[in-house]
Amino acid sequence: MSILDHLDSAVLQAPRPARTTVKVKKARSKSCTQRSVEKLEADGYLVARVEQTIPHTFIKRDMFGFGDLLAIRRGEVLVVQVTDHTNVSKRVAKITEHENVGRVREAGIRIEVHGWDGERVRIVDLS
Repeated sequence: MSILDHLDSAVLQAPRPARTTVKVKKARSKSCTQRSVEKLEADGYLVARVEQTIPHTFIKRDMFGFGDLLAIRRGEVLVVQVTDHTNVSKRVAKITEHENVGRVREAGIRIEVHGWDGERVRIVDLS
């Protein structure tokens, strides 16, 4: 007599439980824009995202043609263009050549480019 003869036939015929696989989500890294928002808020600014996405397109429109963020604190208004560290020089050129940069400066609004490389930021002041 084998050991199987002593087991209940219902146990032998019961389906095996399905294997479950659990995907572990990687923690998403923060976007460059989110990093700049957090940095500016830590520096005492009130920050608004002013870059607009045109509905039903993937086209983005910056404030004044070059601003992603508007940050204010007592006596200061700042427009920030956010990018990664590899595109800082391109964004600086874009802003310095833009037709609106003079009027923004005349209004007393500061202009910065934030170039992120992981947790480090390079800030270029174009005021």
